Amino acid sequence: MALRKYDYTMRAVAAEAGLHYSIMSKIIKAIEANLSQFKI
Repeated sequence: MALRKYDYTMRAVAAEAGLHYSIMSKIIKAIEANLSQFKI
């Protein structure tokens, strides 16, 4: 994810997407939870 790879803040990514950072946080947590179940 751009947050980790390029060291963007969650607030910056949320602003670019037009979302509040707390909503972006929930979206990222959900994505990471779904991705983690596929790691071997």
